[in-house]
Formats: sequence, structure tokens, C-alpha cells
Amino acid sequence: MLARLTGGLSPLALSLAYLDWATHLAAAPQRQTEIVRNVVRDTGRLLDAVVHAVSPGRKPWSVIQPQAGDRRFSEPQWETPLFNLLA
Repeated sequence: MLARLTGGLSPLALSLAYLDWATHLAAAPQRQTEIVRNVVRDTGRLLDAVVHAVSPGRKPWSVIQPQAGDRRFSEPQWETPLFNLLA
């Protein structure tokens, strides 16, 4: 059961890798600032896309168009609000 949870990796190895990452991050305030800046930027982009997608009068796929050969989003349910945003 534990192997399924960890994908076959040692829980100790995962813990040590996380501890190493957290230790390096704690000692790098510039990297912390960069991560926070990226989170704020990406959150703003997501909110802009949500507002755009749910605005009245917007057509399906107004936020982004799937590529021509991409059949993953061919079902009509993907054209309804919020599913369009997830696509």
C-alpha cells in the first residue's frame, strides 16, 4: 500500500528530498520573492481568464482555441462556461 502511495519510491528518500528543497528555499529569500511574484502573476492571469470566460456575450473558446488536430476537446460539453476555462 505504501509503495502505491509513493509510486514505488522510498518514503525516507522523499522526505529527505523535501527537507533538502525546503532548507535551500528557506535560505534563499530572493527565490522566495520570485515564487511569490510568480504565484501572484499566475493568479491574476487565471482571474482575468475567469472574468473573460463568464462575461455575457462571450462565445465558446473565446479564452483559448484548441489546436486543429486536438480531438480531446471535441465534445460539446467543453464549450460550456467553466469547462471551456478548464480546457
